Amino acid sequence: MALDKLLFFFRRKDGLTREEFHRHYLEQHAPLGLRVTVTMAGYTVNLVDSDSDVDAVTEVWTASTADFFDPSKSFATEEDAKALMADHDSFIGPYDAYAVEEVIVQGGLPDAPLGAVAPGAKVFVGYADASSVPAPPADATYVVDQRVVQTVMPGSADLAVVRTIWLEDPGEATDLWAEALVTREVRMKPPF
Repeated sequence: MALDKLLFFFRRKDGLTREEFHRHYLEQHAPLGLRVTVTMAGYTVNLVDSDSDVDAVTEVWTASTADFFDPSKSFATEEDAKALMADHDSFIGPYDAYAVEEVIVQGGLPDAPLGAVAPGAKVFVGYADASSVPAPPADATYVVDQRVVQTVMPGSADLAVVRTIWLEDPGEATDLWAEALVTREVRMKPPF
C-alpha cells in the first residue's frame, strides 16, 4: 500500500530554549502522538542542531493526508484530539507543512534504533526550484528527494523539493548548503 508523506518544519514557542523544546517533544509529545493518533503509519522526529529558526523536522506517513488532518478520523476520541492539540500548542510555535512524494536518489536507508538517536547526521535542504537541485554529495549514504505536491499550512515557504541527505559525519554540511538543517534522527515508528 502506498502511503502519503507529510513534512513539518516546527519552531518552538517563544520562551522555550531549543533543549526544552527537544526534551518536551521526545519525552511528552511524541509518545502522546503515538498513543492517540490512529492515522499515523510512520513517524520520525529530526532534532535540528544547526543554526536555524527551525527546531525540528517531523516526517509522518499516513494512508490518507485528508484523514490525518481530520480530527474525527485521526483520533479514536474527541478527548484524544483535544489532549494532543493542547500539548502541541503548549510548545510548538509557527510551522510549515507539506505533502510530499518521496524519490530515492542514492543508497539505502541506514539502520536506526526506534526511539533512540540514530548515528551520523541527517541533513534537510529545501529548494524553491526543482531544476536547481544539485547532484548528491559523494559521501552521502542515502539521499531522498521529497517533491512537494501540496503546501498544507498556509504561509509556508515556497518549496518545490526538500532533499534529505544521510551522512556518517555532518562535517561541512552547513558550509556546503547555507540553509541546511543538520539534524539528529529519532525514528518513532517505521512506515514499513
